[in-house]
Amino acid sequence: ELVQFSEYVYEEVKIIDTKWPSGTTKEKGKEVCGKKIGEWKEYHENGKIKVEFKADDKGEIQGDYNEYHANGTKAVEGKYSFGEKSGLWTTYFETGEIESQGYYYSGEKSGKWIEHDAAGKKVKKKY
Repeated sequence: ELVQFSEYVYEEVKIIDTKWPSGTTKEKGKEVCGKKIGEWKEYHENGKIKVEFKADDKGEIQGDYNEYHANGTKAVEGKYSFGEKSGLWTTYFETGEIESQGYYYSGEKSGKWIEHDAAGKKVKKKY
């Protein structure tokens, strides 16, 4: 009878602090076994924040999630629950105007979503 054993080694926490060629911070956070954990931030080359979130010990994003355009205005805001998008999510144009807004349930778009085209025309979609 064939018996197979697998050895799993828990890696140490690695501090990630990478830089753009210009020397500004590109991303900053912690990793374990190649997964981002804890507070994580990514930056545009101009030094402005690009993405910020927190992940649990399994690398699943939990709670608030935010993305920003290179000009500093918010691009995306929402929440994660059990590693999946959950609740109200909003995306924004660089001008700060809402591009789309709606709810996620179990990681999937759910119900009515309101979206705007580049001209500002409102379009409703149902998922």
